[in-house]
Amino acid sequence: MPQEIAKIVSAFKGNKSLAFDDVTLLIIKTVISFIAEPLSAVINTSFSQDVFPDTLKIAKVVPILKSSDKLLINNYRPILLLLVFSNIFERLMYNRLNNYMVINNC
Repeated sequence: MPQEIAKIVSAFKGNKSLAFDDVTLLIIKTVISFIAEPLSAVINTSFSQDVFPDTLKIAKVVPILKSSDKLLINNYRPILLLLVFSNIFERLMYNRLNNYMVINNC
């Protein structure tokens, strides 16, 4: 799975948005070859124990203006900035579920 993690991270499009931990995607892409193995162990344990780490459930909420009047709160929509690691978990779970559905004709 470390190779799959590296592939997933390399496919992520770079953005400048930071979650609450201020770790950018560029940092993760730079060190992925060093962290893919331990990250794989953590994710496999999470999957086998049916537990998603609580710290990865935290997101930074940023209001984005959707209309012209900046003074009206209804003209903003919330955007959740998740940790890069949360996105890796999500993509791996999606891959697992998608493969299961394809194999079992669901």
